[in-house]
Amino acid sequence: MTARVAGRVRSAALAALVLTGVLACERGNPSPPRAAAPLRAPSTRDPRDLDLHLHWRAAEVHQTLRDVDAQWSFRQYSDVIVLGGEAHRSLLLLPSRDGSAATASFPIAVPADGECELVAWVALEPGAGVYSDGVDFAVAFGDADAFDAPAVSGRLDHPDHATEWREVPLDLAPYRGRTLRMTLAARDRGSTSGDWLLWGDPRVRLTSRGTPVAIDLRHSDDGVRRPGTVPWSEVNVFKAYALFNAEEVARRRPDAIAKAIPWARSLRLFSSLGGNWGPTLEREYDRQIGQNASVDSRWERRWAARYEFFRQEPELADRPIAERFTWDEFDRLFDGVAATGLRPHVHLAGVPEPFTGGRGEYPSYHYNELPVVDEAGWKEYVDRVFAHLATRPWFRDAHFSFFSEPNCMWVSSDGSARHLGYQGDAEQYARQYVSTWQAMQRYVGPGQVHFGPWVIEPDPGNPVVDNVREFLRALRREFARRHEALPPWSAFAFNLYETPQLALDGFAEYKIAYVRQLLKDEFPDVELPIRLDEIGVHPLLAIAFERAGAGSLGATRWMVAWQAEMMALLLEERIQQAGPWLSAYDTPAYFAAVALTHAAGGLEYHVSPAGQLRLDETTNADGGEVAVRVAARSAERVGYAWSSRADGSLRAAVWQLPRFATSDPRLAADPLRVPVTLRLPAAADGWDVAVTALDDPELGGETPPQRLKIVGATTTPIELVRRETVVRDTLDVALRPAAVVMIDARPHAR
Repeated sequence: MTARVAGRVRSAALAALVLTGVLACERGNPSPPRAAAPLRAPSTRDPRDLDLHLHWRAAEVHQTLRDVDAQWSFRQYSDVIVLGGEAHRSLLLLPSRDGSAATASFPIAVPADGECELVAWVALEPGAGVYSDGVDFAVAFGDADAFDAPAVSGRLDHPDHATEWREVPLDLAPYRGRTLRMTLAARDRGSTSGDWLLWGDPRVRLTSRGTPVAIDLRHSDDGVRRPGTVPWSEVNVFKAYALFNAEEVARRRPDAIAKAIPWARSLRLFSSLGGNWGPTLEREYDRQIGQNASVDSRWERRWAARYEFFRQEPELADRPIAERFTWDEFDRLFDGVAATGLRPHVHLAGVPEPFTGGRGEYPSYHYNELPVVDEAGWKEYVDRVFAHLATRPWFRDAHFSFFSEPNCMWVSSDGSARHLGYQGDAEQYARQYVSTWQAMQRYVGPGQVHFGPWVIEPDPGNPVVDNVREFLRALRREFARRHEALPPWSAFAFNLYETPQLALDGFAEYKIAYVRQLLKDEFPDVELPIRLDEIGVHPLLAIAFERAGAGSLGATRWMVAWQAEMMALLLEERIQQAGPWLSAYDTPAYFAAVALTHAAGGLEYHVSPAGQLRLDETTNADGGEVAVRVAARSAERVGYAWSSRADGSLRAAVWQLPRFATSDPRLAADPLRVPVTLRLPAAADGWDVAVTALDDPELGGETPPQRLKIVGATTTPIELVRRETVVRDTLDVALRPAAVVMIDARPHAR
């Protein structure tokens, strides 16, 4: 996760004072050292972009700044900036104070077999840029001065260039087979006030636009084992009382979620085992709540106290722990959860105040974030809680996790850091974790507990946030000190979001690969699959999108394609289980989940006479494989997933993923059409094919399009278009930017 303390900087004065803090996914600020090895540009063998924003620490930086600006030395900028409906992550490069060029140079190896280009977008930061009289920018290669021998150069002037991105493309064909030094530069020989130059998403990519893509459905080189359920089989709910309070239960069918999301197997109920309300929160509500920039949950006040099952009033302090539980409301709450037919994943995050020294801290996620100081009392509390839960009919099917992102840190530009969420250090966490496990272990069986979720931030340049090893090692020491065996964890979990610092394209390279190595290093004798307790696009991106007047990010076609790509990545990386938030299925992105689940063999559907696409659950018992390629491994950004059935039918999902979050009007104005050819196996009489999409899939002069509707997790229908055709051995589809299509093919019946 990543969040920002304040909104967009609105003045140069504020720019010097307001620092965007970062959660554990933003990098630190020191000038990075020269890279030991060059960064590899994409090739035909590995077409993934070389993302210089992600690899910013590989740059050698020369920059002279005033002391007051030192905190803004070359680094990732903390916000996604949305201009003209196009969102970019940026590297901030202020010009040097003495009029010389500020430079950031990257060593890049350009392959001999790839047609590559460097591309970036430049703009003035919208808030600070209003005080700028303009700034020069340049890109150069080699050792020459960036402005004496630039490959490309220009100037951004206020006000026009504070409100738009300017694309800076540069062909690298002349450098094939060479290792070069590529330099980004900024300079202003006059006033440097407000010269916040942003290099948006600088990257090296293959030069390809509209090139035909062939997908072979006759055999697969990209097969992964198809599980009994798809990995995205969990659904996240923010605390049980958000969805299962008395009013919601009264108006909602118990099986509504299972009907709308038939591939769901479990519900993750964040922070649902106490500690969400207490005397401090009752007394200081306005001061304690609302300090998380991306979450405002003041609606909780109505429900949290009602469903808090452990009484914490000061006048009850002398009462035995066993006499302070009031379970009736909580039990009714979880009866509603159990009625969904889905397995409860009950998350323990907070601790009641009697066990934290009579103090409470609630601002970030609205549960008591302070560490336990009364270990004996806490162990008795946990024992009593699980003794009661074990009597409930849903308990044996339930899953449990604790605590939430204990290593999450917020770092300000002045170097100060604080915990966000859990307020203890690694040793306090280890003691609290082991004592919690000791109190509950006799009630839970194998497979009922996993390890996490954690924040994963593998940045060796910032040890404050790259701290997960410290916590894991403290935990192992504490288990050993108490002569306690490690729990029989079912998996290792972390949360994975697209943030202002990390895009979906970097998930596998930057985080998942790191976790696999981490587990190999720290738990060499334990088999721990990876699960992702939370996945999605961080709310801060949506906030930036809406503030820029670009509309609702969640309703964009880009979000639909993002959802398809995320689910394909889960398959490709063999993630055990992952949990989108329920709200992801309230938007058009629901269609992407339907298409990917169907392609993976986890869902059937039928079209009703009234033109509704209705979902039918399937157990996917036939096993087999699903072929997957994420769009990031295609120069044309085309991804796919497909599988075959025992009856000879094929199902596929194909999508085109724009690199950056973009508004629908901007996408609609893009003339790009990527021709995609699907090669089908030989069939005596050809194939009956149906293609379903949010927009007309443009199959040519075939049968008229059929207009359909599908209803997601709410009653708001999503409009679909379906075309049917008969083909011999190939199907041609033209993909618009961010298009997602669902394809069914059956041998033609005479």
